[in-house]
Amino acid sequence: MIATADAPRELFLVRVQRGGPWDWSRDLREQEQWREHADFMNTLVDDGFILLGGPVEGGREAFHVVDAASEEE
Repeated sequence: MIATADAPRELFLVRVQRGGPWDWSRDLREQEQWREHADFMNTLVDDGFILLGGPVEGGREAFHVVDAASEEE
């Protein structure tokens, strides 16, 4: 849903760094609450909020291309 006449949208590139409870000795899909996180992210994709995303080479960062009305959204 990119840019409609009544609700112009912008695309944002969001760069995130893994941290918090991340266990570097485990694979991505072996992390605690992986399934819940994957389900949540899939919902954002299904809703058209996240258009593209994935890990950045090296594995410590990821990115999302987000379709939003503003940076705050």
